[in-house]
Amino acid sequence: MSKNLEISLDRNSHDAIYMQLYNQIVQNITSGNLERGDSLPSSRVMAGTLGINFHTVNQAYQRLRENGIIASGKNRRYIVVGKKQPGSVNKLMEKEAEVVNEALAMGYSENDIIETVRKILANKS
Repeated sequence: MSKNLEISLDRNSHDAIYMQLYNQIVQNITSGNLERGDSLPSSRVMAGTLGINFHTVNQAYQRLRENGIIASGKNRRYIVVGKKQPGSVNKLMEKEAEVVNEALAMGYSENDIIETVRKILANKS
């Protein structure tokens, strides 16, 4: 596994393993543990290291590719892209709309949502 990659899966979590892996890879990128151009191991290597099925890793990698976070590289490796890909802004807006609509349905106001986003961004700085 990449020397900077930190992955810890919780088999008791209600979150699917592939989503935990997806989220932790994203977290590794946003925290700076992984940077643009860094490679992830092949699905089989990652699966062996984590003790999970390689199809589970493929699911996470597929989602990361679809969202423009990684790209397929040579030798079945995946590369952190670290830049906006064509269509990624639309995907981001779709995801944001889902979250906003869910928050509104839960009774949060627009100001509550905006304040929450500000807090999240402040914690990333």
